[in-house]
Amino acid sequence: MKKFFILLDNFLTSILTNLATILIILLTIVVFVQVIFRYVLKLPVGGFGELPMFFMVLCIWISASINFRRDTHITIKVTDLFIKNKKIYKYNKLLIRIILLITISIFTILYWDYLQYSIESGDITPGLKLPQWWFIFVIFISGLLMLFFNIKHFFREIGELKELDKCQK
Repeated sequence: MKKFFILLDNFLTSILTNLATILIILLTIVVFVQVIFRYVLKLPVGGFGELPMFFMVLCIWISASINFRRDTHITIKVTDLFIKNKKIYKYNKLLIRIILLITISIFTILYWDYLQYSIESGDITPGLKLPQWWFIFVIFISGLLMLFFNIKHFFREIGELKELDKCQK
């Protein structure tokens, strides 16, 4: 079972990294083409004006999942200054991880509701007339991935606590 989760983890990381890379490349190309059309050819870009925003939003949410996987999101480690005991520090870190799990769970549940509402209402984007739920779906999946990776880190930190307990005995 552990091998399955390792393979799933590696597979998801590979897909997410490649997708984020493709989105950045597409974003660059679309913005370049828009600049050429607007300022060189003096032609309107129409609904394609919203494409860079959508690519950027998708890239941000996918990158957030990658950061959760790598556990490299921005943190302010003030507790390092005050808590010198390793065991207490690890318990504090675990408590923060639990709060993060609860927060991401609530976020994902709310986005599931919003996704269902968006599908039912049939909202479309103003410029390209794409179904709005496509983008909401990516954010929902990103929330699920952040939850998955956070659970992985939670169990890793529990293992570290057990190791620390063994070393202190």
